[in-house]
Amino acid sequence: FTGLSIAVEEGDYIGCYFLAGYMERDNVGFSGMWFAQNEHIDPNDEADYTFYDGDAISLYGIGEGPA
Repeated sequence: FTGLSIAVEEGDYIGCYFLAGYMERDNVGFSGMWFAQNEHIDPNDEADYTFYDGDAISLYGIGEGPA
């Protein structure tokens, strides 16, 4: 889809959330990824994250420089 606009700053992570199904991932040869179950997007949400060393999923985002 298109049209999502969110404020980000250097050091932020990009992530995704899905209700059901499976997301393909690689599990060897990458920098690793953090994983938390359920939805945690609201301000002040907290979660326990697990680090999967070597894993990766592919997400893409573009943006503009500082305003």
